[in-house]
Amino acid sequence: MKRRMIALTVICLIIFTGCPFKKQDKYISEFHYLTANVKDIRFISEEDFIVRKDVAYLFSIYFPMTVNIGMNEIPFDLKMYPYPSLLYSSVKRGMMNIYPDNTFKPEETVTKYQMAILLAKYILTVDPFFDANFRAMKINDVPESFFAYKPIVMMIASGIMESKNDSFYPNGTVSGYDAIRYFHKVREFYR
Repeated sequence: MKRRMIALTVICLIIFTGCPFKKQDKYISEFHYLTANVKDIRFISEEDFIVRKDVAYLFSIYFPMTVNIGMNEIPFDLKMYPYPSLLYSSVKRGMMNIYPDNTFKPEETVTKYQMAILLAKYILTVDPFFDANFRAMKINDVPESFFAYKPIVMMIASGIMESKNDSFYPNGTVSGYDAIRYFHKVREFYR
């Protein structure tokens, strides 16, 4: 009788106070599944802002593809990070660019409009006839003359990225969790 009472008390405490165990959402759990072999880069999910190397890792993890990389082909500023071939494979595939001085600048912060451009570039590479209902949208802080207007509208119309109160905040930073969420949504398009 005492055991039942203790078990009932514990169950009631869990129900009324919430589960004491850390809750995993689907984006983080899929990210941990995909990074099972490369656990050194799981830090991306906890970052307040992401940098170019994080985006290159995400491209290589979420959209893997075999790429031939020469021995001395990887730029020197990528060789000091774990898994430099993962980083450079996104460059070889055309998703990320090398700067004219032959550097990658892996620690450069990625803004929201840059993320929209990179994801739109990938989507249009995979599916050139992608139709995301490109209608004129009212975005307060992104005029139609802005060079990244079409990729931003494409990401918002397809539901990958969102605007808050008709504002996109194009120069805002992208957190690691948001980047993982964006890549998950793009991956869901092609499953």
